[in-house]
Amino acid sequence: MMTAISRRLRSMRKNEDGTAAMEFVLMSPFLFTLFLGVVEIGNMTLAYRKAQTLTSASADLVAQALEIDDADMTDIFAAVNSILDPFEPNQITVRISSISINLDDTVEVGWSDGLNTTALTEGDEFTLPSSIGLAGGSVIVTETLMDVEPITFIGEMIFGDKVYIPNEYFIEPRRALRIPRIRE
Repeated sequence: MMTAISRRLRSMRKNEDGTAAMEFVLMSPFLFTLFLGVVEIGNMTLAYRKAQTLTSASADLVAQALEIDDADMTDIFAAVNSILDPFEPNQITVRISSISINLDDTVEVGWSDGLNTTALTEGDEFTLPSSIGLAGGSVIVTETLMDVEPITFIGEMIFGDKVYIPNEYFIEPRRALRIPRIRE
Protein backbone atom coordinates (compact mmCIF):
# COMPACT_ATOMS: atom_id res chain seq x y z
CA MET A 1 0.00 0.00 0.00
CA MET A 2 2.78 2.49 0.90
CA THR A 3 4.65 1.75 -2.30
CA ALA A 4 1.55 2.44 -4.37
CA ILE A 5 1.04 5.80 -2.65
CA SER A 6 4.70 6.75 -2.95
CA ARG A 7 4.71 5.76 -6.64
CA ARG A 8 1.61 7.90 -7.21
CA LEU A 9 3.22 10.90 -5.42
CA ARG A 10 6.42 10.51 -7.50
CA SER A 11 4.42 10.47 -10.72
CA MET A 12 2.51 13.60 -9.66
CA ARG A 13 5.76 15.38 -8.88
CA LYS A 14 7.12 14.63 -12.37
CA ASN A 15 3.83 15.46 -14.11
CA GLU A 16 3.82 19.18 -15.06
CA ASP A 17 0.64 19.17 -17.16
CA GLY A 18 -1.49 22.20 -16.30
CA THR A 19 1.26 24.10 -14.47
CA ALA A 20 1.02 27.11 -16.79
CA ALA A 21 -2.76 27.13 -16.49
CA MET A 22 -2.52 27.04 -12.71
CA GLU A 23 0.03 29.88 -12.69
CA PHE A 24 -2.28 31.93 -14.92
CA VAL A 25 -5.24 31.26 -12.62
CA LEU A 26 -3.21 32.41 -9.62
CA MET A 27 -1.77 35.52 -11.36
CA SER A 28 -4.85 36.67 -13.33
CA PRO A 29 -6.56 38.59 -10.47
CA PHE A 30 -3.34 40.52 -9.85
CA LEU A 31 -2.83 41.22 -13.57
CA PHE A 32 -6.47 42.28 -14.02
CA THR A 33 -6.22 44.66 -11.05
CA LEU A 34 -2.97 46.07 -12.41
CA PHE A 35 -4.56 46.60 -15.84
CA LEU A 36 -7.57 48.43 -14.34
CA GLY A 37 -5.23 50.59 -12.25
CA VAL A 38 -3.26 51.58 -15.35
CA VAL A 39 -6.51 52.41 -17.19
CA GLU A 40 -7.66 54.56 -14.27
CA ILE A 41 -4.38 56.42 -13.94
CA GLY A 42 -4.41 57.03 -17.70
CA ASN A 43 -7.94 58.45 -17.46
CA MET A 44 -6.96 60.79 -14.61
CA THR A 45 -3.83 61.90 -16.48
CA LEU A 46 -5.95 62.67 -19.55
CA ALA A 47 -8.42 64.66 -17.43
CA TYR A 48 -5.58 66.64 -15.82
CA ARG A 49 -4.04 67.49 -19.20
CA LYS A 50 -7.44 68.47 -20.65
CA ALA A 51 -8.08 70.77 -17.68
CA GLN A 52 -4.67 72.42 -18.07
CA THR A 53 -5.06 72.84 -21.80
CA LEU A 54 -8.53 74.35 -21.73
CA THR A 55 -7.58 76.70 -18.88
CA SER A 56 -4.63 78.17 -20.76
CA ALA A 57 -6.34 78.10 -24.18
CA SER A 58 -9.41 80.00 -23.01
CA ALA A 59 -7.28 82.68 -21.32
CA ASP A 60 -5.11 82.94 -24.42
CA LEU A 61 -8.14 83.38 -26.69
CA VAL A 62 -9.32 86.30 -24.59
CA ALA A 63 -5.83 87.82 -24.35
CA GLN A 64 -5.57 88.00 -28.16
CA ALA A 65 -8.75 90.08 -28.54
CA LEU A 66 -9.18 93.84 -28.56
CA GLU A 67 -12.66 93.46 -27.08
CA ILE A 68 -14.93 90.60 -26.06
CA ASP A 69 -18.65 90.49 -26.82
CA ASP A 70 -21.28 87.84 -26.08
CA ALA A 71 -20.66 85.98 -29.34
CA ASP A 72 -16.92 85.82 -28.62
CA MET A 73 -17.55 84.44 -25.14
CA THR A 74 -19.98 81.86 -26.54
CA ASP A 75 -17.29 80.77 -29.02
CA ILE A 76 -14.67 80.53 -26.30
CA PHE A 77 -16.94 78.38 -24.13
CA ALA A 78 -17.69 76.20 -27.20
CA ALA A 79 -13.94 75.77 -27.67
CA VAL A 80 -13.67 74.75 -24.02
CA ASN A 81 -16.27 72.04 -24.59
CA SER A 82 -14.42 70.84 -27.69
CA ILE A 83 -11.13 70.60 -25.82
CA LEU A 84 -12.86 68.76 -22.98
CA ASP A 85 -14.00 65.89 -25.22
CA PRO A 86 -14.36 62.92 -24.33
CA PHE A 87 -15.36 64.26 -20.90
CA GLU A 88 -18.81 65.74 -20.36
CA PRO A 89 -19.24 69.55 -20.41
CA ASN A 90 -21.01 69.47 -17.05
CA GLN A 91 -17.83 68.08 -15.46
CA ILE A 92 -16.08 71.46 -15.52
CA THR A 93 -16.61 74.97 -14.29
CA VAL A 94 -14.80 77.80 -16.06
CA ARG A 95 -14.57 81.40 -14.94
CA ILE A 96 -12.84 83.93 -17.20
CA SER A 97 -12.23 87.34 -15.67
CA SER A 98 -10.45 90.54 -16.57
CA ILE A 99 -8.73 91.87 -13.47
CA SER A 100 -7.91 95.58 -13.60
CA ILE A 101 -4.84 96.97 -11.90
CA ASN A 102 -5.55 100.62 -11.21
CA LEU A 103 -2.93 103.36 -11.06
CA ASP A 104 -3.33 103.52 -7.26
CA ASP A 105 -2.38 99.78 -7.14
CA THR A 106 -5.86 98.63 -6.21
CA VAL A 107 -6.85 95.45 -7.99
CA GLU A 108 -10.47 94.82 -8.92
CA VAL A 109 -12.63 92.73 -11.21
CA GLY A 110 -13.19 94.54 -14.52
CA TRP A 111 -15.57 91.92 -15.90
CA SER A 112 -16.18 88.22 -15.49
CA ASP A 113 -18.06 85.38 -17.22
CA GLY A 114 -18.70 81.85 -16.05
CA LEU A 115 -19.50 78.48 -17.60
CA ASN A 116 -21.35 76.20 -15.14
CA THR A 117 -20.47 78.68 -12.37
CA THR A 118 -21.19 82.22 -11.34
CA ALA A 119 -19.13 85.13 -12.57
CA LEU A 120 -17.29 87.42 -10.20
CA THR A 121 -18.93 90.75 -9.41
CA GLU A 122 -17.51 93.72 -11.28
CA GLY A 123 -15.67 96.09 -8.98
CA ASP A 124 -14.93 93.52 -6.27
CA GLU A 125 -11.39 93.35 -4.98
CA PHE A 126 -9.20 90.56 -6.31
CA THR A 127 -5.84 89.28 -5.11
CA LEU A 128 -3.25 88.60 -7.80
CA PRO A 129 0.04 86.84 -7.18
CA SER A 130 2.90 89.31 -6.81
CA SER A 131 4.75 90.44 -9.93
CA ILE A 132 1.77 89.84 -12.22
CA GLY A 133 0.43 92.80 -14.14
CA LEU A 134 1.29 96.47 -14.52
CA ALA A 135 -0.43 99.48 -12.98
CA GLY A 136 -2.99 100.81 -15.43
CA GLY A 137 -3.29 97.45 -17.16
CA SER A 138 -5.16 94.22 -16.62
CA VAL A 139 -4.68 90.50 -16.33
CA ILE A 140 -6.91 87.81 -17.79
CA VAL A 141 -7.53 85.14 -15.16
CA THR A 142 -9.07 81.79 -15.99
CA GLU A 143 -10.10 79.52 -13.14
CA THR A 144 -11.30 75.99 -13.79
CA LEU A 145 -12.46 73.14 -11.61
CA MET A 146 -12.97 69.75 -13.21
CA ASP A 147 -14.59 66.85 -11.40
CA VAL A 148 -13.77 63.41 -12.71
CA GLU A 149 -15.42 60.21 -11.60
CA PRO A 150 -13.33 57.04 -11.73
CA ILE A 151 -14.41 54.64 -14.48
CA THR A 152 -13.67 51.39 -12.63
CA PHE A 153 -14.13 50.04 -9.12
CA ILE A 154 -10.34 50.02 -8.79
CA GLY A 155 -10.35 53.76 -9.49
CA GLU A 156 -12.93 54.27 -6.75
CA MET A 157 -10.67 52.38 -4.36
CA ILE A 158 -7.64 54.47 -5.38
CA PHE A 159 -9.19 57.94 -5.82
CA GLY A 160 -12.58 57.82 -4.10
CA ASP A 161 -15.91 58.85 -5.66
CA LYS A 162 -14.59 61.97 -7.42
CA VAL A 163 -11.32 63.69 -8.15
CA TYR A 164 -11.33 67.49 -8.31
CA ILE A 165 -8.76 69.09 -10.60
CA PRO A 166 -8.39 72.85 -10.04
CA ASN A 167 -6.44 75.10 -12.41
CA GLU A 168 -5.65 78.80 -12.66
CA TYR A 169 -4.02 80.67 -15.50
CA PHE A 170 -2.89 84.30 -15.64
CA ILE A 171 -2.01 86.16 -18.83
CA GLU A 172 -1.71 89.81 -19.77
CA PRO A 173 -3.61 91.09 -22.82
CA ARG A 174 -1.46 91.01 -25.94
CA ARG A 175 -2.83 93.90 -27.98
CA ALA A 176 -4.14 96.38 -25.39
CA LEU A 177 -3.71 97.25 -21.73
CA ARG A 178 -7.33 96.32 -21.02
CA ILE A 179 -9.89 94.28 -22.92
CA PRO A 180 -13.40 95.71 -22.62
CA ARG A 181 -16.40 93.37 -22.33
CA ILE A 182 -19.29 94.38 -24.60
CA ARG A 183 -22.58 93.03 -23.26
CA GLU A 184 -25.53 92.95 -25.59
